[in-house]
Amino acid sequence: MLKYLSLVVILFASQIESNLINESKLWSITCGSDTCSQSLSVCLYCYGERQCRQCLFNFNQECSACADDIFDKNNLENINGKDYLLCDSSDPLQVKICHIHCRSRNIAYGVCTKVQNIPVCECTADPGLLTTNKTTTATTTVSTTQTTTWQSSTITSATRTLPTSTTTATTPVSTTWRDSTTTTVTRTVPTVTTTATTGSFSSLSTFSTTLKPINPSNNYSLTGVLKFKLTGDKTNRNVLLALPNGDLASGTSYGKIHIWNTKIGVLKRNLTSNYKTIWSLSLLSNGNLVSGYYDAKTIQIWDLNRTDSLIKTFQIDENPYCLTTLPNDDLVSGFDLSYNIVLRDSTNGFVKQKLVGHIHSIYQVISLPNGYLASCSEDRTIKIWNLNLGSVVRNFDNGQSYSNSLALLNSGYLAGIVQGNSINVWNLEDGNLVRSFTGHTDRIFRLAILNDGNLASSSFDKTVKVWNSKNGSLMKNLVSHSYQVWYLSTLTSGYLASESFGEICIWS
Repeated sequence: MLKYLSLVVILFASQIESNLINESKLWSITCGSDTCSQSLSVCLYCYGERQCRQCLFNFNQECSACADDIFDKNNLENINGKDYLLCDSSDPLQVKICHIHCRSRNIAYGVCTKVQNIPVCECTADPGLLTTNKTTTATTTVSTTQTTTWQSSTITSATRTLPTSTTTATTPVSTTWRDSTTTTVTRTVPTVTTTATTGSFSSLSTFSTTLKPINPSNNYSLTGVLKFKLTGDKTNRNVLLALPNGDLASGTSYGKIHIWNTKIGVLKRNLTSNYKTIWSLSLLSNGNLVSGYYDAKTIQIWDLNRTDSLIKTFQIDENPYCLTTLPNDDLVSGFDLSYNIVLRDSTNGFVKQKLVGHIHSIYQVISLPNGYLASCSEDRTIKIWNLNLGSVVRNFDNGQSYSNSLALLNSGYLAGIVQGNSINVWNLEDGNLVRSFTGHTDRIFRLAILNDGNLASSSFDKTVKVWNSKNGSLMKNLVSHSYQVWYLSTLTSGYLASESFGEICIWS
């Protein structure tokens, strides 16, 4: 009799649980179509509600209803004072929705588990912290060329494979998730190719129509004459950044920012921080200076028109090596421990978006005129990103070489360092290699576009070379540095600044 009563109680509880889920999951209809199920697969790596909504909408406008239901707070159930999205771990669709629900709340993972025996979606920065139920192992599978494995707390292992670079369009692969009552969940993300893209883009035709050549206002041709040398911090390399008024900022390893008058070659002022090792400098649209500190993982913003210049300090979790400012004044603040590119709001430092795809350190990120981003990494790829979708739309595989600098030529082509001491130029529209520049005898560190549209490169062979960007011919070989040449910056005057362990040369 007792056994019979126990069975009745279990069946009754199961029926209540089933009814509760069915009443709350309004998205089961709006997200259940094949189209929107595929959009969920594409948008698994969105970050923040705004980006997640935009990703689903861009894939197919019909999926906006799906997004409305996923992010509708009225669809949440309150359990012990905390709101949960209900989630049946046996349903792959609900598992995906749980993950995107959590990503929209700026939380890295969503896992279907149970709270007081009610199946819910638990959001967490680390699935290993969820001890209520099972842990989850995520395995991302893509066409392979190179593989890396990392550990994440109690996640057993996760293998992410560098996407294959091909020349044919590829249909996005649907995401499949096993029943999360097992110990593994398998995710298959869309294949990245050199001509295909995910979401609503079937080709990169939009790229060719919106990518316009940059017409420099000052068509200044560099003569290659050394104007003068400046002495910065000789203990380490100095990051260079040209300022709108013609001055030059150099960031040092001991935390000072030097502001130089490049017309007469004198130091105008110093900006002093409590942090050391300035790794990057950038500018906001209002002229404020942004500095990134490698060791402290800190970003500071300076108003150069004030005596007390420091106006903001943000503590971040990422490496600010590839810090840059976007046209809307958001910051690419660096890359996190999972090598995701992090975008932050420059007004408050909040994370707005993360771009997932690289598997090693990211050296530089630049903006493209159509609103896309280009990034280069130690994982030997250069990637083009659509920020609305948060996804890769083109992938250049450098084979055995990694690229640590990029530059957008006036033609709209993209230049990047390959094989250490060569420069490749690609057509972004079709992904084809246009030409290569060769001539350096040691590693190239930085590229810079001159005001006349030609390309400059700095190298460990102690030279700066100027290339004709149209045909790849060597125009000038600038020799004055005693050591490796690190950073370059083109001044508003048309002069070029180059740096070697604190020795800064200004070339007219």
